[in-house]
Amino acid sequence: MNKKEISELKKQFTPDNCTISRICGCYVDSEKEKRLEMRESFLSLSDAEMFKYFEIFKKTLSGTIGKNLLNLEFPLKAEAEDGEQEFLLRLKNSRLTDDALVDECYDKIIELYEQKDANTPFFLFNVTMQNHSSYSEEYDNFHPDITVEGTSSKILPNYLSLIKLSDQALENLIEYFSQADEDTIIVFFGDHQPSNSVAAPVWKINGRSGDSLTEEEEALRYKVPFIIWANYDIEAASNVETSANYLGSHVLRAAGLPLYDYRNYLSQLEGQYPVLTAIRAENAQGISTPVKDVKSTLQDYMTLQYYNIFSQK
Repeated sequence: MNKKEISELKKQFTPDNCTISRICGCYVDSEKEKRLEMRESFLSLSDAEMFKYFEIFKKTLSGTIGKNLLNLEFPLKAEAEDGEQEFLLRLKNSRLTDDALVDECYDKIIELYEQKDANTPFFLFNVTMQNHSSYSEEYDNFHPDITVEGTSSKILPNYLSLIKLSDQALENLIEYFSQADEDTIIVFFGDHQPSNSVAAPVWKINGRSGDSLTEEEEALRYKVPFIIWANYDIEAASNVETSANYLGSHVLRAAGLPLYDYRNYLSQLEGQYPVLTAIRAENAQGISTPVKDVKSTLQDYMTLQYYNIFSQK
């Protein structure tokens, strides 16, 4: 694919130009069992869900061809009957309406890890929409089992019940890899907290509202936990304050791997600003300030960040 073709694809990620008719997905536990499945008409999704998917689709096509956008060629055997390309074409032509084909696709993905060569490292970056809003929808295959006293909200119990499932899934995942012979690291983090529709009932129960939050409390709304776990001994740490741009360096150090030049630069920057996001910067003394107020000191960082994302070298 080239830039023009990618641009044309991105144009389709709007309600007016959308050519996506159906969306499918499933949640798989550590025993490789499909626990929940979702098959819906894309255009019947709520506006919030639809635009969130559009945002994700656009991000997957963002970047530089040859760096973080790669053209992958199928080997000739993939074009044969029952080959990967032949299967994907059948899946495409079915418009995701053939449940058996969709299930087969899930099974092929599940088998990826088990089929890898024992001496080959395996890296998986998985972005999941599990537990994403909206939480106001009702589903035949999901029934919330957590109730909250003092509120009539349906959204909060839905969210908490789904978080419970995620917690169980994470436990199963870690339990599975704790038994693996191969050294394994799992990094688990979120990109944001739940929306105000989830938080509002909690505020109300406590006699508060979103409008009454202090600056410090508002800042906490942008804070999420992260976990770096390994099935072998690594240095233990807790209450670590960091930001997503530095997380990769923490993982490399935990794995005992060397930092490359850009990560070395970030390590130096982390000494000056241990927390640095698009909204705020926290210096080594723990003083937080809007990032726009220290922008003049971050010119090198912004240049290197742009180069790291978009350069083809």
